[in-house]
Amino acid sequence: MAHTPWPANFLVAYDTLSDIYRHAYHILKHEDADPLQLTYHLEAITADAIPLLEAFEVDPRGLEVWDWLSDAATLLGNLSVQLSSFRQNIETRVDGDIVFAKPVTLS
Repeated sequence: MAHTPWPANFLVAYDTLSDIYRHAYHILKHEDADPLQLTYHLEAITADAIPLLEAFEVDPRGLEVWDWLSDAATLLGNLSVQLSSFRQNIETRVDGDIVFAKPVTLS
């Protein structure tokens, strides 16, 4: 295994952040995404990614990666806005081909 100057917790956090971003970005490319999927990825950013970035920020070694932290926060923030917008568009979409059936009571 190659030696890295970064502590293991930094590397694990980096991998986690990369996974969160990659999976959320991937869902934006699917036109058939549903609001539940989008909500899941928004919550992953809020509940998992943001706390990791905050942990980097308060760690003394976080100053060494300040530019990367800033870029990562910007990317995740923009992705969050895109996911929210996509979810809102899906939830408020009007589809002219959809017909709602009226229930019939059988006697």
